[in-house]
Amino acid sequence: MKTSSKQHNIIEIIGGKKNFPKEKSQSSQYLENNLSPEKKTSKVKPGKEKTLQESRGRDKLLINNGGTVMNGNNLIPNTLVQQSQLNSKSTSASLKSHSVVRYQSFKERDMEIKSLIQTLQHNNSSNLSAAGNKISPQLQDGQQQDQSQIQQVNSKNVSIQKQKRRVENLPRTGIEYPFTKERRVFLKTHKEFELLSEYQVPPLLLDEYIRNDGERASVPPNMYPCIYDCIEQSPFYDADDFNDQYYDDRELIELPEPQDQIEGVINEPYQKKYLFNPNNLPYQLERVGNFYSGSATDSRLFDKKGVPKINRYYEKLKPYYKLKDSINDRTLIFESRFESGNLKRVTKVGEFEYDLQLKNDYGTQGFTQWYYFKVQNTRKDVAYRFNIINLMKPESTYSMGMKPLLYSVKEADKSALGWYRDGFNIAYYQNARKNDLDTVYFAHCYPYTYSDLCDMIRKICTYQNKDKIRRTVLCKSLAGNDVEMLIVTNFDSSPEQIATRKAIILTSRVHPGETNASYVMDGVLEYLVSDEDKAAYLRDTYVFKIIPMLNPDGVIVGNYRCSLSGQDLNRQWIAPSCKMFPVNYHTKLMMRKTLESREIFFFCDFHGHSTKRNIFMYGNNQVKAIDKLKERVFPQIFSENNENFSFDDCCFEVQKSRESTARVVMWREFNLYNSFTLECSFCGPSKGVYNGCHFNTTILDIMGTVFCKTLADYTEREQANQLQ
Repeated sequence: MKTSSKQHNIIEIIGGKKNFPKEKSQSSQYLENNLSPEKKTSKVKPGKEKTLQESRGRDKLLINNGGTVMNGNNLIPNTLVQQSQLNSKSTSASLKSHSVVRYQSFKERDMEIKSLIQTLQHNNSSNLSAAGNKISPQLQDGQQQDQSQIQQVNSKNVSIQKQKRRVENLPRTGIEYPFTKERRVFLKTHKEFELLSEYQVPPLLLDEYIRNDGERASVPPNMYPCIYDCIEQSPFYDADDFNDQYYDDRELIELPEPQDQIEGVINEPYQKKYLFNPNNLPYQLERVGNFYSGSATDSRLFDKKGVPKINRYYEKLKPYYKLKDSINDRTLIFESRFESGNLKRVTKVGEFEYDLQLKNDYGTQGFTQWYYFKVQNTRKDVAYRFNIINLMKPESTYSMGMKPLLYSVKEADKSALGWYRDGFNIAYYQNARKNDLDTVYFAHCYPYTYSDLCDMIRKICTYQNKDKIRRTVLCKSLAGNDVEMLIVTNFDSSPEQIATRKAIILTSRVHPGETNASYVMDGVLEYLVSDEDKAAYLRDTYVFKIIPMLNPDGVIVGNYRCSLSGQDLNRQWIAPSCKMFPVNYHTKLMMRKTLESREIFFFCDFHGHSTKRNIFMYGNNQVKAIDKLKERVFPQIFSENNENFSFDDCCFEVQKSRESTARVVMWREFNLYNSFTLECSFCGPSKGVYNGCHFNTTILDIMGTVFCKTLADYTEREQANQLQ
C-alpha cells in the first residue's frame, strides 16, 4: 500500500471475472494527477472534471455497499451517487491519507473493505453501509431505489453482524447434543436429619399405578402430547421465522481448541481418532427422530466434511414447550440440557401427571438410573405426579424409603435451605409444591459436576498449600477434557525423604451418576491439605496420587455408568486401549511408573451404591492366610472410627463379573493386598444416630475425613507391629 498526504481515499479493486479498463483508467489518471498540485492543474482537462467526481463518488458508494467495480449498464444511479458525495463531505476532514491498493486475492480485499466500512459507519450518519461483501444489491441502470428498501437490507445485515461467536472455556461434551452454559450455584445448607419415608404405598394404590401405566403403554405414542425432548426439534416454534427458531445460532458459543484451553500436555490422538468418526457406534445409536434426520450437508449438525458438530454450547436455550398463556397454561416446563443433566422425554398424561423417560448413557441402549433436571411454571397447592418409567434396576433403595432430592429456588431465597428430600408414594411419587411459579430442580443424588471439581481444585491448590499439594493433568479424555491428578505429600522435605515414602492411589467417579463418591473425595482432599496433626503425619509418610474424576465426559453429558465410548470404564482395566479408554490406560501407566521409584501401599476406588444401605468396602480373594487377615484390618478400623461404616456389609470375594474392575486388576497385576472399592449408599445408614435418615453432604464429607484418619491409625498400627 502506497500512501501520501492527500485528503481523499481511492481504492482500486482488481478482482472478479474481468478488469474494467474504463473505471481503472479514470481512477489511475486521477491518482496520477493528484500527486502534486502542479500535475493536477496541468493534466486534468476541464471537460473530465465532472466525470472524475462521479467516478470517485461511485467508488465510495460501492465500498460502502460491499460491491465490486462496475461499468457499462451496471453503473450506479445518479441519485445514489449524489447522496454518497454529500455524505463524503462530512467525513473528508477526518480522512487524511491517500491510498492505492492492488489486492492479490478476494479475501485480502474483503478484509480491507470491512475495516474501511467500520470507519465509514462510525463517521457516517446514513444507513447506506452494510456488512462488508455479504450482500450485493442488484442495481439496474436508471432504476430508482427506494431508501426504505436499502434500510431493510441493511437491517438484515445488522442482525447477521450480531451473530459474532463468543468463545468461552467450558467443559467439552464431545457429543453433538446441544447444551446451555447455565450452571446454578446451589446453597450447601441442608437439614441435619432427613428421615426415610416410613409410608408404604397401599397395595390397591400400587395396583392402580400399574394398571394405568399398562393402559398408557398400549396406546399409540402420539396419544399424549410430548412437552419435552432433549434431542428432538421442538414443534412449537416456526423454523422459517428468523426470530422464532428453536436453536438460535446467535446464542452459539464456541469452545477454544484443546491446546488453547488448558495448560499441560495434550493427548490429541485420543479425541480425533475416535470421537470425530461419524460412523462409530455412538452416532449410529443416537441418531433418532427428526433431529438427526438431516443429511451430512445439514449445517446445523455437520461440518463441510460430514463430521458431526460437537461441543455445542448456547448462551441460553429456549424451552421445548412454548406456553400458550403464561397465566392460564399450567403445563410444566422441563429442562435438562445443562452440565450433568439427564432427562430424555416428557409426555403429559394428565392435568398434573407426567411420564418421564430418562436418557440412556451416550452410545448405549440402557443404564438409566441417574436423573437431574429442572421444572418451571409450577403452581402452589398442587400435587404433581411424575412417573419415571425406565429406571434400569428392578430393586432400589427407593423401596427402602429413600426420597428424591429437590431444590426450590424460591425456598432457597426465602429460608436459605439448599437441597432437601421430599415426595411420597415413591413408586410413582407425587409432590405438592409450596410456591407459585417456582423453579425446582430434581436429582437422584446431590449433583456434583466437572465444573464443581474444577472449583474444588482451585480452592485447595493455592499458593499457601504449595508445599502440600500439586496439580497435574493425567491425560485427556475422549472429548478433550482434562483428567486431573493431584499429588499430596510434604514437598518441603528433602528429595531423599520423599524418595523413601510409599504411594497411596485414590480414584473416584468412574461411574458418572455416583455423585456421593465425589463428596467423600472432597472430604479426603480437604483433610489432607489441612493443618491437622494426622494430616501432617500422612503427608510426611506417603505420596498420595489422587484422580478425583476418572470419567469427566460421562459426568458432563449426564451419563449414569458409561463413558462416551458406550462402555463401563470399571470393566475395562485389563489391557485397556489407549485410544478407546485413555483414562484407564494412563492410570495404569502412572502406577507402573510409580513402582519404578516407590512401593504402592494402598489403592481405593470410591463408588456409590444403589441397592444397599451404609458405607462399606469390597476386597479380594487373598490366597495367603496372612494376606486375608491384613486385608480386613483397614475396614475393621474404619468401622471402629465411625458408626456409618459397616464392616458386616463388607465383602472379600471376587465374582466372575467383577474380575475386570479396578480393585481386582490392581490387586492381581500390582500385588496389592490393600486394594479396595469403597461403596457409599445413596440412601443412608441402618444404625447409629442417623439410622432411618438419608446421607447428606456433611455426612459424606465427614466420611472422607474419617477415611484419612483411619489411614493414619492403620499406618501407626503397621509401624508398631514392625517394631515388635
